[in-house]
Amino acid sequence: MTAFKLTELQVRLFGLQTLCSQENLDVGRSAGQILSQFVMLNPHSRDYSSRLEELLRQTKRDDGLYDNILLAQILIIPDSQIRMSRLLDLNTRYKKRDAGIQSLYEVGLLKKQLWLEDKDNTEKKKKLLTETRDVLTSFLSLYPDSFYADSVKKVLAGLPKPE
Repeated sequence: MTAFKLTELQVRLFGLQTLCSQENLDVGRSAGQILSQFVMLNPHSRDYSSRLEELLRQTKRDDGLYDNILLAQILIIPDSQIRMSRLLDLNTRYKKRDAGIQSLYEVGLLKKQLWLEDKDNTEKKKKLLTETRDVLTSFLSLYPDSFYADSVKKVLAGLPKPE
Protein backbone atom coordinates (compact mmCIF):
# COMPACT_ATOMS: atom_id res chain seq x y z
CA MET A 1 0.00 0.00 0.00
CA THR A 2 1.35 3.41 -0.92
CA ALA A 3 1.70 6.19 1.63
CA PHE A 4 -0.99 8.16 -0.21
CA LYS A 5 -3.46 5.26 -0.06
CA LEU A 6 -2.68 4.71 3.62
CA THR A 7 -3.32 8.37 4.39
CA GLU A 8 -6.54 8.26 2.39
CA LEU A 9 -7.66 5.18 4.32
CA GLN A 10 -6.79 6.83 7.65
CA VAL A 11 -8.86 9.90 6.72
CA ARG A 12 -11.83 7.72 5.77
CA LEU A 13 -11.58 5.71 8.99
CA PHE A 14 -11.31 8.89 11.05
CA GLY A 15 -14.37 10.24 9.24
CA LEU A 16 -16.33 7.12 10.11
CA GLN A 17 -15.14 7.23 13.72
CA THR A 18 -16.16 10.89 13.96
CA LEU A 19 -19.57 10.20 12.47
CA CYS A 20 -20.16 7.58 15.16
CA SER A 21 -19.14 9.95 17.95
CA GLN A 22 -21.52 11.31 20.56
CA GLU A 23 -21.64 14.67 18.74
CA ASN A 24 -23.62 13.05 15.94
CA LEU A 25 -25.86 10.88 18.06
CA ASP A 26 -28.74 12.82 19.53
CA VAL A 27 -30.93 11.62 22.35
CA GLY A 28 -33.73 10.77 19.91
CA ARG A 29 -34.21 7.18 18.78
CA SER A 30 -34.05 8.06 15.07
CA ALA A 31 -30.50 9.47 15.25
CA GLY A 32 -28.92 6.02 15.16
CA GLN A 33 -31.13 4.98 12.27
CA ILE A 34 -30.31 8.09 10.27
CA LEU A 35 -26.62 7.69 11.05
CA SER A 36 -26.63 4.07 9.87
CA GLN A 37 -28.39 5.06 6.65
CA PHE A 38 -25.93 7.90 6.09
CA VAL A 39 -22.88 5.70 6.68
CA MET A 40 -24.21 3.08 4.28
CA LEU A 41 -24.74 5.53 1.40
CA ASN A 42 -22.62 4.96 -1.69
CA PRO A 43 -21.38 8.32 -3.03
CA HIS A 44 -21.00 6.70 -6.46
CA SER A 45 -24.63 5.60 -6.74
CA ARG A 46 -27.04 7.47 -8.97
CA ASP A 47 -29.44 8.22 -6.15
CA TYR A 48 -26.81 9.51 -3.71
CA SER A 49 -27.92 13.13 -3.97
CA SER A 50 -31.60 12.33 -3.51
CA ARG A 51 -30.85 10.02 -0.58
CA LEU A 52 -28.86 12.81 1.09
CA GLU A 53 -31.79 15.15 0.53
CA GLU A 54 -34.11 12.60 2.11
CA LEU A 55 -31.85 12.24 5.17
CA LEU A 56 -31.60 16.01 5.49
CA ARG A 57 -35.41 16.24 5.59
CA GLN A 58 -35.42 13.72 8.45
CA THR A 59 -33.05 15.83 10.57
CA LYS A 60 -33.36 19.20 12.24
CA ARG A 61 -30.82 22.01 11.97
CA ASP A 62 -29.64 21.41 15.52
CA ASP A 63 -29.28 17.63 15.08
CA GLY A 64 -25.73 16.39 15.36
CA LEU A 65 -25.69 14.79 11.93
CA TYR A 66 -27.22 17.75 10.07
CA ASP A 67 -23.89 19.46 9.32
CA ASN A 68 -22.37 16.17 8.10
CA ILE A 69 -25.19 15.63 5.63
CA LEU A 70 -24.80 19.22 4.43
CA LEU A 71 -21.06 18.62 3.96
CA ALA A 72 -21.73 15.47 1.95
CA GLN A 73 -24.09 17.45 -0.29
CA ILE A 74 -21.56 20.21 -0.77
CA LEU A 75 -18.73 17.84 -1.65
CA ILE A 76 -20.61 16.55 -4.70
CA ILE A 77 -21.18 19.99 -6.21
CA PRO A 78 -19.30 19.93 -9.53
CA ASP A 79 -18.65 23.69 -9.76
CA SER A 80 -15.56 24.38 -7.65
CA GLN A 81 -16.42 28.03 -6.96
CA ILE A 82 -19.91 27.20 -5.70
CA ARG A 83 -18.52 24.28 -3.70
CA MET A 84 -15.89 26.54 -2.12
CA SER A 85 -18.44 29.19 -1.23
CA ARG A 86 -20.70 26.62 0.42
CA LEU A 87 -17.78 25.02 2.28
CA LEU A 88 -16.80 28.40 3.69
CA ASP A 89 -20.42 29.05 4.70
CA LEU A 90 -20.59 25.65 6.41
CA ASN A 91 -17.37 26.41 8.28
CA THR A 92 -18.79 29.75 9.42
CA ARG A 93 -22.06 28.20 10.64
CA TYR A 94 -20.54 25.10 12.25
CA LYS A 95 -17.04 26.28 13.17
CA LYS A 96 -16.64 24.02 16.22
CA ARG A 97 -18.38 20.92 14.81
CA ASP A 98 -16.73 18.07 12.93
CA ALA A 99 -18.17 18.96 9.51
CA GLY A 100 -17.31 22.63 10.03
CA ILE A 101 -13.70 21.72 10.74
CA GLN A 102 -13.53 19.36 7.76
CA SER A 103 -15.09 21.99 5.50
CA LEU A 104 -12.16 24.37 6.04
CA TYR A 105 -9.75 21.50 5.37
CA GLU A 106 -11.62 20.81 2.12
CA VAL A 107 -11.36 24.50 1.16
CA GLY A 108 -7.58 24.31 1.54
CA LEU A 109 -7.41 21.19 -0.64
CA LEU A 110 -9.69 22.78 -3.22
CA LYS A 111 -7.57 25.94 -3.33
CA LYS A 112 -4.48 23.78 -3.86
CA GLN A 113 -6.22 21.87 -6.65
CA LEU A 114 -7.22 25.11 -8.39
CA TRP A 115 -3.64 26.39 -8.05
CA LEU A 116 -2.28 23.18 -9.60
CA GLU A 117 -4.79 23.27 -12.45
CA ASP A 118 -4.13 26.90 -13.43
CA LYS A 119 -1.79 26.74 -16.40
CA ASP A 120 -2.14 30.16 -18.01
CA ASN A 121 -2.42 33.13 -15.72
CA THR A 122 0.67 33.57 -13.55
CA GLU A 123 -0.85 36.37 -11.45
CA LYS A 124 -3.94 34.30 -10.78
CA LYS A 125 -1.76 31.28 -10.03
CA LYS A 126 0.30 33.30 -7.52
CA LYS A 127 -2.90 34.53 -5.89
CA LEU A 128 -4.25 30.97 -5.62
CA LEU A 129 -0.99 29.79 -4.05
CA THR A 130 -1.15 32.60 -1.49
CA GLU A 131 -4.80 31.83 -0.77
CA THR A 132 -4.00 28.12 -0.39
CA ARG A 133 -1.23 28.89 2.08
CA ASP A 134 -3.47 31.36 3.97
CA VAL A 135 -6.38 28.91 4.31
CA LEU A 136 -4.14 26.06 5.45
CA THR A 137 -2.26 28.28 7.89
CA SER A 138 -5.57 29.54 9.23
CA PHE A 139 -6.72 25.95 9.61
CA LEU A 140 -3.68 25.14 11.75
CA SER A 141 -4.22 28.17 13.97
CA LEU A 142 -7.94 27.42 14.42
CA TYR A 143 -7.68 23.64 14.75
CA PRO A 144 -4.13 22.73 15.84
CA ASP A 145 -5.26 19.50 17.49
CA SER A 146 -7.44 18.36 14.61
CA PHE A 147 -6.89 15.01 12.98
CA TYR A 148 -6.33 16.90 9.72
CA ALA A 149 -3.49 19.02 11.15
CA ASP A 150 -0.72 16.61 10.09
CA SER A 151 -2.10 16.40 6.58
CA VAL A 152 -2.33 20.19 6.40
CA LYS A 153 1.30 20.49 7.54
CA LYS A 154 2.37 18.07 4.78
CA VAL A 155 0.45 20.02 2.16
CA LEU A 156 1.98 23.29 3.36
CA ALA A 157 5.47 21.78 3.33
CA GLY A 158 4.93 20.67 -0.27
CA LEU A 159 3.98 24.13 -1.50
CA PRO A 160 6.60 26.38 -3.08
CA LYS A 161 8.07 28.98 -0.76
CA PRO A 162 6.65 32.51 -1.06
CA GLU A 163 8.61 34.87 -3.26
